[in-house]
Amino acid sequence: MKIVSKLAMLIAVALSMLVNLTGVTVAQTVVDTRVVALDTASTDSNLAAVPHGLSVVDSDSTFYVEIWIKNVGPQQVGFFVAIVDVVYTRSLLDVKQVQVDGVFDFAGFSTGTVDQGAGRIDDLGGAVGFSDVGSGQDSWARLAVLEIEAVGAGIATI
Repeated sequence: MKIVSKLAMLIAVALSMLVNLTGVTVAQTVVDTRVVALDTASTDSNLAAVPHGLSVVDSDSTFYVEIWIKNVGPQQVGFFVAIVDVVYTRSLLDVKQVQVDGVFDFAGFSTGTVDQGAGRIDDLGGAVGFSDVGSGQDSWARLAVLEIEAVGAGIATI
C-alpha cells in the first residue's frame, strides 16, 4: 500500500501567548505541520529536523505515524496548546493506538478520540503550559504518535 503524505488535518487550536506588564499580547502563530510514516516510532520529542518517512508500507503490516509541529511565525514562541483533527482512509487503515507525546500532556491534559467508522481522530493533542516547545526555526515538537495497521492495498491518505 502506498502512503501519500498529504496533510488532511485541521489545526483546531494552536495558541501561543506572551505576558507583559501591561496585559496579555497574543503572538501571531504560524504552524508548520508534518505527518510522517515510520517503521518504528522515533524516541525524541523535539528534533531539529523531522525524521525521513516511508512512502510505501506492506498490507497487513503495522507502522507508526508521527505528527510534528513548529511555530514559524514572526514571533518565535512555543506552543501553549495544540489540538488537531486527523482524517485517514478508513478502508485501508486501522488505527490501533493513539498516544499524545508526553511534552503535550501538561497536568494530564491530553485528548484524542478515534472514530474508526468515520476515519477520523477528533481533538488529538494537549497542553504544554508556558514553554518554548516548537519555537525557533530548528525546533520541531512531536504532537502525537499513531500506531496503524495497513488492512488493504491501495493509496491511503492521512
